[in-house]
Amino acid sequence: MLQSALGQAPLVFLGDRNLPPYEFLENGQPRGANVELALAVGRMLGRPTEVRLIDWSKAPEMLLSGQADALTLLGRTAEREKQFRFSAPTVPVSFALFVRADEAAQFASTSLAGRRIGVTAGGLARSQMQALYPEVTPVLVDTVVHGMQMVLRRELDGLAAQEWSAYYILGELGIRAITGLTPFRIGEGNFAVRPADAALAAQFDGALAQLRTSGEYDRIIERWSYTRVRLVQESTVTALTVAASIALAALIALSVALAVLQRKRAALGREVVQRRRAEEALLKSQQQLLDEDRRKDEFLATLAHELRGPLAPISNASRVLQLGSGNPDKVAWAHDVIARQAGQMARLVDDLLDVSRIKVGKLELRRHPLELASLLADSLEAAGPVIAQCQHRVRQSASPAPVWLDGDRARLAQVFANLLTNAAKYMEPGGSITVEAAVRDGMAEIVIGDDGVGIQADRLDKVFEMFHQEGSSLGQSQGGLGVGLWLSRQLVLLHEGTIVAHSDGPGKGSRFIVRLPLADAPAPAVVPAVNGTGRLRVLVVDDNLDGAETLAMLLEALGHQTRVAGDGAQALREGAAFAPQVVLLDIGLPDVDGHEVCRRMRATDWGGSALVVALTGWGGEADKRAARDAGFDAHLTKPAQAADLERLLRQESIRPGGVESET
Repeated sequence: MLQSALGQAPLVFLGDRNLPPYEFLENGQPRGANVELALAVGRMLGRPTEVRLIDWSKAPEMLLSGQADALTLLGRTAEREKQFRFSAPTVPVSFALFVRADEAAQFASTSLAGRRIGVTAGGLARSQMQALYPEVTPVLVDTVVHGMQMVLRRELDGLAAQEWSAYYILGELGIRAITGLTPFRIGEGNFAVRPADAALAAQFDGALAQLRTSGEYDRIIERWSYTRVRLVQESTVTALTVAASIALAALIALSVALAVLQRKRAALGREVVQRRRAEEALLKSQQQLLDEDRRKDEFLATLAHELRGPLAPISNASRVLQLGSGNPDKVAWAHDVIARQAGQMARLVDDLLDVSRIKVGKLELRRHPLELASLLADSLEAAGPVIAQCQHRVRQSASPAPVWLDGDRARLAQVFANLLTNAAKYMEPGGSITVEAAVRDGMAEIVIGDDGVGIQADRLDKVFEMFHQEGSSLGQSQGGLGVGLWLSRQLVLLHEGTIVAHSDGPGKGSRFIVRLPLADAPAPAVVPAVNGTGRLRVLVVDDNLDGAETLAMLLEALGHQTRVAGDGAQALREGAAFAPQVVLLDIGLPDVDGHEVCRRMRATDWGGSALVVALTGWGGEADKRAARDAGFDAHLTKPAQAADLERLLRQESIRPGGVESET
């Protein structure tokens, strides 16, 4: 499958193996609230995810040494703020003292001086208890279960522990002789990353916001909530009389024995449940494989259809030109068809390349201060042909004051163009598209709405899945591979933003809400004068003769003088005779690769001052770095747009010693 082939190293979370129900090992497999939450965040980010449960005292050091990407549950303290970057809150965390029920009143009314209180080595319970109750005597215990057993045997006066974990264990072991006092610390747990991974923490925040919006967060918390267990404990303690408390103390030993029997019964029950779950997991896995295989077949069929689609009009338009009808209108029509359909094919290939770059973590943003209104204008211009073809109306409303973002202009324009095109695809001709931009709660909020087919409530989050396309009975789709919304979400997350879909249901339209961080307005820039190029000498080097000659014809139509070379040796000969001012050089040549040709050109008198542009089908960041190292001034990915060529020929935006990519 394409999706599997584009795999990447997993996100690795470290958690505490002794802290149910936050996280614990069950038959060697990680389980618990934080485990499910970490896996859900990984799915939301489109990343494979692994949760490793270890001795918690070792986890922070392992994270800081680069052996993992994040910790699952870490409370904020002033000291930890200096060591880690934290995500938004993940789960509620509170700490309390757990004591024998018959002694709870004594703890509430007397001093804790000299009391022996158990604490585990890792986590905040130890430090927080000592800060609030310096008079107690802390005693290290291996686990919360070990501490509870010591309290029952009166080897400890109490245990400081997280409430979720302690009440969960009391419920699992069926212990009624221990209860919790009022929490001495209440707060929130967080995912924690290394300080250098601030962007990853921001991506976690975006994913958590999406999980809360979809309701998945509430389902995870509810599944592992300790509330039911706690109510049982409290109601039991409330019903106890003083006499019953004395009798209960006499039955502690029996309670321990019964707890052992209960654990055995529970183990047997868990084995039955685990076998049933294994069978269910196998059936689910089989169904997932069938679904993925079906999606793969659908994607390949869609890809073949979308790539074949532009070929027919290109072939027909080429035949019209070949026949030479002499009708200027038909010739202009043929030119427009070829340019439009070639652009469509290029966009399909670019989308697939973007998916690959994001999947392997190699898509790099080129961030600069952006004015939101001009960014949306660029996006409307890009989506304009599709909107015009469908005869839709566009209504805009925006903040009167300029709104500035810090982002990659090309990538954010791609996001909004995708949303606008998506809105146009799923409406009857003559529909209405709204574009609203405002500042809300310290964020830029952009809402793109339509009055089209709408989305069912249970599919609002599925529209962001890879290769997903909403079915439509209107027959108005403009095609595509089903990756546009997935790409849009990933690009927004890379900008530390969020994107969500809303709809009142089928036939009631939809709205996509994008929220992005604001930036300060940049200082006014000094705009340099732009020199006109006049007539330039341009050498085109490409072993694809059709590509080289058509590009040369385009440049001549723009008023430039050109020559064509089909390999590296010919390029050097033509360069020496022609002394070009600009060289458009392919990388994959039959005799010498374009990087070496560029180096040899730079060693000549004429090549040292020429503008040398890499014109290639390889457009990854590594390819651009290789071009820069070889001495290229700029890098364009085939097929190059005429506007990009004209910009380069005017020598605009070329940074000294740098490689400028296409916008």
